[in-house]
Amino acid sequence: MSSVVAEASALAQFIAQYSDEAIQQAILLLVSQRPALQPLLSQSLQEPPGQRYVGTIKSFWPEKCFGFIQCDELMQQFGADVFLSDQEIGAFIVGSMVSFSVMLNKDGRPQAKLLDAAADGGVLPILAGLRTVEKRPRSWTQAWELPVPAAATVAAELPLAAPRPLKAT
Repeated sequence: MSSVVAEASALAQFIAQYSDEAIQQAILLLVSQRPALQPLLSQSLQEPPGQRYVGTIKSFWPEKCFGFIQCDELMQQFGADVFLSDQEIGAFIVGSMVSFSVMLNKDGRPQAKLLDAAADGGVLPILAGLRTVEKRPRSWTQAWELPVPAAATVAAELPLAAPRPLKAT
């Protein structure tokens, strides 16, 4: 069951990048290919949309591949912080204020899904201009790359120096 949840979360993150119109067209195409989905989708669309919550990433251990989000509303409801997987954290870091959806894990505890920057927080300003690597490594020291200027720009800014003669040994 957890692999289905992980696949669903990854698919939702991918789809969320597109416009509403593109998503709607993709769903219509999918239903034309898999007609059995139509009643399931129709039933799901009758339910109110899932609630979004806001919290702060409280901790994250890259070597353990998880951390927690502090959210007062969910703490009152479940008596625990919200679990955060390494598959969901993206470019956020400890201290980032995030908006997220919740799914309950097999033990009935809240697990964060589909993180987004909260309206009044998100990725810390120091990370502006950084981009995440395609496949995030386990070590946070390698999780971000600085933008690299084009080689021609770098070469143009380097002072020219005369080559040094080699010393005979």
